[in-house]
Amino acid sequence: MDSQYEQIVAAMVALLAGGGFEAVSVRHVAARAGVSIGSVQHHFPTKDLMLEAATDRLGAAFMERLHAALAGAGAPEDRLRAAVLALVNPDPAHGQLSVLWTLRMARAAVHEPTARRHRYDRGRVERLVAGLIAEARPSLDEAQTGDRAATLLALADGLACAIVVEPARMPAERAVTLVDSALRVALDSEP
Repeated sequence: MDSQYEQIVAAMVALLAGGGFEAVSVRHVAARAGVSIGSVQHHFPTKDLMLEAATDRLGAAFMERLHAALAGAGAPEDRLRAAVLALVNPDPAHGQLSVLWTLRMARAAVHEPTARRHRYDRGRVERLVAGLIAEARPSLDEAQTGDRAATLLALADGLACAIVVEPARMPAERAVTLVDSALRVALDSEP
């Protein structure tokens, strides 16, 4: 990828995080990236392609964050907690990522290409989380680990959204406490 393309994608992501879908226009992206309108149109002839690139960048950022969190943890239980917390993203310094995640999920609800990419990414993450549960609790069968992983991902999605949309009701500390409670249930060896 050339540096102009990267500048444009970074501008789209920043505009999307700061103002939602309405903020992403060829004119706004060009101004933010410091390039001509023609340059934006050359790389992204349609708004759909602009949003696709921005949401793809978001998916990649979440996967990088997830893998970085896993690299820093040791025992399977610690790696599972690190993975779920990376998805919940309670750190206010990284709140922009949760805003973008919420926007991506909203777009996936009404835009099939985004939904396909979202399902693919979530499938990968769910398998990873199920594998961590299986590693931590080998007595659980595949259906149990899959269901528990799906539950943790649903919780992570809800908490990530609540932290940015309702910070008074869902401060980061409360979200972490809820994650820890859910992990105790997920790691309970009883069915």
